[in-house]
Amino acid sequence: ALPSASWSKTGEFLSTGDVRPDNFYVASQADQMVEGLTRAFAKIASESVGSASSLAANSTRLDTDTRTFQAQFSSSWSGELKAYSVAANGSLSSTPVWTASASTSLAATNWASRAIYVHQMPGDALLPFTWANLSSAQQTAMGTSDVVDYIRGNPAKEQAEAGGIYRTRPRGLLGDIVNSTPVFVSKPSPNLYNGTMGFPGASSYQTFAVAKATRTGIIWVGANDGMLHGFNADTGQEVYAFIPKTAIANNLASYATPNYAHKYFIDGDIAIADVYDTAASKWRTILVGTLGRGGPGAFALDVTNPWPTTAATPNGISLLWDKDATDIPGLGKNLGRPVIAQTASGIWQVLIGNGPGSSGGTAKLIAINVVTGAATTIGTGGAASNGLSAVLARDTNGDRLTDTVYAGDLTGRLLKITGVAGTPAYSTIFNAVDASSVAQPITSAPQVGKDPATGITWVFFGTGQYLTDTDPTTAQVQTWYGIQDAGVVPTRASLVQRSAQTYTITGGSKLRTVSAGNTGDLVGKRGWYLDLPATRERMVVPNQFQGGALIGTTRIPDSSNVCKPSGAGFIMAINPFTGARLDQTFFDINADGLFNNSDKVSVSGTLTIVSGVGLDSSPNSPIFVENVMQVSLDDGSTKIFRTQGTFVDSRRLSWREIRN
Repeated sequence: ALPSASWSKTGEFLSTGDVRPDNFYVASQADQMVEGLTRAFAKIASESVGSASSLAANSTRLDTDTRTFQAQFSSSWSGELKAYSVAANGSLSSTPVWTASASTSLAATNWASRAIYVHQMPGDALLPFTWANLSSAQQTAMGTSDVVDYIRGNPAKEQAEAGGIYRTRPRGLLGDIVNSTPVFVSKPSPNLYNGTMGFPGASSYQTFAVAKATRTGIIWVGANDGMLHGFNADTGQEVYAFIPKTAIANNLASYATPNYAHKYFIDGDIAIADVYDTAASKWRTILVGTLGRGGPGAFALDVTNPWPTTAATPNGISLLWDKDATDIPGLGKNLGRPVIAQTASGIWQVLIGNGPGSSGGTAKLIAINVVTGAATTIGTGGAASNGLSAVLARDTNGDRLTDTVYAGDLTGRLLKITGVAGTPAYSTIFNAVDASSVAQPITSAPQVGKDPATGITWVFFGTGQYLTDTDPTTAQVQTWYGIQDAGVVPTRASLVQRSAQTYTITGGSKLRTVSAGNTGDLVGKRGWYLDLPATRERMVVPNQFQGGALIGTTRIPDSSNVCKPSGAGFIMAINPFTGARLDQTFFDINADGLFNNSDKVSVSGTLTIVSGVGLDSSPNSPIFVENVMQVSLDDGSTKIFRTQGTFVDSRRLSWREIRN
């Protein structure tokens, strides 16, 4: 017999005198049945946890203090940030080093002492988030001082308390973190710039880096409680939170209501960079964030000194600018990470695609002066009901200044924009369409590289959309592309077609192979394409290089599975300049530390190199650590894949990356 405590925790009895199992309801007792089902569904909802953003790390190499950070959300609309130590074999610790919600800074009893600051309007004041510090318009938007205290974390008037009227937060004070990826910032690297580079401030950067060498690491992330949060990376203590003006205007007060329907507030990605302020003749560490799906909105903070200094700069952090769609009329709901780049000598700008939902509805590049907030909008023509997606900034002539931007839009146009610091010009270098000539949306930033054999510039991207409630059910075939940027606009017909097949092996792991090919296939062609084979499969995150391999990640939504609606997907690795499978084994399928025939799949009796691994596949135990992929899955778990990416091709694929 099972212990009674494992199936009955309520202490309730049936009319027969028997103990009532927790999942047993008497239909003749309607009130008790409803009450029991309500408890059951509430328990299910409160325990559903997921993760949609990428992992972050405090290092790109494995040292004794290397940590990986993961953001999560729950279906009760609370969030979590966890720090995991990384073992010598690349695996994550089974339990987190710290969780943000367990820190004393987020304890309900300490809500009044939290360092939460708000952009008071009008003006540029950055003040503690209290009722008295809000403007009259902001007070009207928030409703009452009790709502402000609730947002700060006061649980006294939650419905779980006697007489409470506000929504109960069963998992803590941190709001859900969905699409904002954590970003780690610590001491600057003294080798980043040197005095021979010639641009203003280059000669003083090393002095700046040495002065900030003891700066404590902060992990920054946006949450849908309306705040950008900064946590001490060593302890998990919240050290700072910022509420942009747009979050309040977008009805942040609704976060407290019992019938709260989830809203995005601070849901965009973050970029942090060291920028030289020519007017002040000093280096500054600047954080740029967007509201993402909670927009339109973007803001910048000076986080050079994230600890208390003076009353004028609370916690050492100051507000540079905070923009909404009134300030920048072309701004929509920004998708992807902002890019901070020097576009002319001494001119540092934030480059973002305007995203969907702008007032004009067309695709535009937004360039914002990092320090002053002065904005320029660069139109790209095209249809309405559109938006420019995430951007990739490039230095094409080696002068360390950004001169070219690549981005896609929701109508499938792949755009190239030049002259971002002077006279901008745009051109459409490809139109993504399916086999029926229907446009395929591009929602992630392209990747760019030069073929070392020919010197031709290539652009890599996938298509698909995951923005609205109806997107998961969209069955249009989406495609992975590699096209040449060589002055001629390719068409689908001028590309080589590649194909992929999926196999399930013993143990349930899903593997994928891609058709073979070579550079000879590209003679007279302008690139390649691969239609994603699974129903509803799409590619909504940027491609990456690992050694000589091009890495693409796909998502396959499954709306029929209420416990895992985001479904699954694949990590795929192919030859970037042929679109075909690699000629060396890339994935360590059986995690034995070797790359050999045991890591291949039999196709019609022939052992074939694996080009893709299902995100829900096993194993999850790398033995060595030369190359490890750490992946955050939609259900909040993590997966480790070992690869030998750097051994595939040691030739240089790309020129200098713009830091962001």
